[in-house]
Amino acid sequence: MKLIAPSNTGENELATLCQALADPLRVRLLRLLAAAECTVTQLCDSIRRCAAATVSQPMISHHLGQLRVCGLVTTRQQGRWRSYCLAPCVRADGHGLVIQLGPISISLSFRDGCDTAPA
Repeated sequence: MKLIAPSNTGENELATLCQALADPLRVRLLRLLAAAECTVTQLCDSIRRCAAATVSQPMISHHLGQLRVCGLVTTRQQGRWRSYCLAPCVRADGHGLVIQLGPISISLSFRDGCDTAPA
């Protein structure tokens, strides 16, 4: 059996995007960023408050880095602080998020609460 290499990168982009969205913490980060631009500290505090989960700032930074590599979030430097926000390809639609990367379109719907902007 001979394996055929993909003719375009659409499959690779989709696989990378699916891997990024497979982690519940990354989806939670996207959801929080849909409400407001945030620093890692703000995101960490918000996740601890909403999910009563133990998350560290390095863990949040790692996951934000993965989302940035996939093109789902962007950063803005403010002095010593780096703020994260959704990339232009991701938009909130009232019930969730819509991700549009070239020919790939994914819609994420949310049912539970705790998607308010971090304080």
